[in-house]
Amino acid sequence: MKKWLSLVLKIGVTAGILALIASRTDVSKMAGLLSSIGGETIIIVLALNILQTLISTYRWVLVTRAVDGTVEAWPALQAVYVSLALNQCTPSYIGGDAYRVYWLYREGNRVAVAARGVVIDRISAFIVLVLMMAAGLPLVFARFPDPAARTGLIAILGCGLLGTVVFFMCDALPHTWRRLRVVRELGELSAAARRLLLHGTNALVIGPLALAVHLITALVMSVIAAALKLPLSLLDCIVLMPPIMLLAAVPLSVAGWGLREGVMVGVLSMLGIGTEPALALSLLLGLGMLGNALLGFLPLAFGGERFVASRARLAPAPET
Repeated sequence: MKKWLSLVLKIGVTAGILALIASRTDVSKMAGLLSSIGGETIIIVLALNILQTLISTYRWVLVTRAVDGTVEAWPALQAVYVSLALNQCTPSYIGGDAYRVYWLYREGNRVAVAARGVVIDRISAFIVLVLMMAAGLPLVFARFPDPAARTGLIAILGCGLLGTVVFFMCDALPHTWRRLRVVRELGELSAAARRLLLHGTNALVIGPLALAVHLITALVMSVIAAALKLPLSLLDCIVLMPPIMLLAAVPLSVAGWGLREGVMVGVLSMLGIGTEPALALSLLLGLGMLGNALLGFLPLAFGGERFVASRARLAPAPET
């Protein structure tokens, strides 16, 4: 009952924010902006989203193998697409990540290993997003002289950095606390993430892959902005994307819908961009993600949700 109530509340938040924005929007102007998007832009956006998914899958495969999990690239890609489809029906990334853990377990991995691979993969993306925000903060401040906006951005960055530090220090909790299984598992997860993301050759690969994923999001945002003839350069999109995506990832709405639009309208209004263009940009960004996520129904529609178990292919042949 609590889970259903939480979902209903998040659907209410999504609908409420969208309704509030819609009440202040010129519908005819919005329709004109959306209809101005040509087929070439749609193809480019979809292609970039597919490329982003391929890179994300490869990163997840590397992380899972680094924590002693067993996974192959092609089945993993199908699992990622199914998880993207599930993300469109659940708050933030919760549903998709839970499915990936279940899928790894079904492929013969221990639950702890499966969870570790998914969580560290997600953490790597979060850390790089926070670092991108920190690096771009001087440029953002140059565009946002308002003290309240600066304070809000510093608060978001501070929470992100504090969360990162706390996560990496979880294995330093008192030993008496570690009698609890959940605390012990969290400590082991923290130590594994620190070894993987801060040391060795894996860190030199996983970090750039996470950065590439975020840069593609900024590039998609720039392509859509150019199609809408908005005064946003690629550099603007790179520095504005991290705080927008960090706020949109807060599990208060379904798949970030509504929350992302509210943040986008609020941020771009400070740059002199009106409600309709900002809303159109956010909706098209979300629709691009949705269009890519819908590919996740293909494995399900063609009976491929069980995939080809990697453990079956890797099992030694029976002796004769």
